[in-house]
Amino acid sequence: ILAGAPLPDLAAAAFACEGAVGNDCGPAHVFHMCGRPYACVLSDQDNRAQRCANEWLDIPNAPFAVLSGPGAPISTVKVDTVLNTVRKMLSSQPVKV
Repeated sequence: ILAGAPLPDLAAAAFACEGAVGNDCGPAHVFHMCGRPYACVLSDQDNRAQRCANEWLDIPNAPFAVLSGPGAPISTVKVDTVLNTVRKMLSSQPVKV
């Protein structure tokens, strides 16, 4: 967990990890912008989450958007749902030799 870390530290961590999980916050987007697999958890409380995911996430990361139910807050997203998304995300990466 990198709360409040400076940008160079966030970028270094992004390039050193297999992927990231975050919500719509600046540090999580650094991982995404560095081309790392990124599972983005979004609230659909305002019924705009899918549109935001389509606009904000690049094609390789789009399948890893985890949205709450329509009109529901982010707190309703189940940990198991995110965990299953992360497992899918990590299994889709090429094997390092």
